[in-house]
Amino acid sequence: FVVSNTTGFTEQVVNQEVEYTQEFIKKAPNNESAWNYLKGVLMDFELHKYPGLLDFCQQLYDERYRSPYLIACMIDTYEEMLEQNCGEQREVLEKAVSLCRSLAEEYDTIRSEYWNFLSRILSSKYGSENAVQTSS
Repeated sequence: FVVSNTTGFTEQVVNQEVEYTQEFIKKAPNNESAWNYLKGVLMDFELHKYPGLLDFCQQLYDERYRSPYLIACMIDTYEEMLEQNCGEQREVLEKAVSLCRSLAEEYDTIRSEYWNFLSRILSSKYGSENAVQTSS
């Protein structure tokens, strides 16, 4: 609200807010508010094109953080990549489906039906013959 009614979301402001939010996420990766704010700040950007976002998420994941919000952000990014035909489609789909499965079965079981549904939708829309070509 404050940014919207003062400086606006210029590229510089967005970069500052993303950096600020990432620092808080590093301190408390299970804080849903920080993840929601990050995605809100990037609402007018494509997640998969924002510099370093997926790398940031992957680094946390590689450090064994399994926050449902971290994993959901990764899935959202992979879904965008599939929609935009970016990267090796089969590999991106496999990552997204695997993350959906981990949320459904272990890290966010309360919403398991949603994660299973999303996995089926992604597989149906981008699976097999649809995930053959790569693009940049």
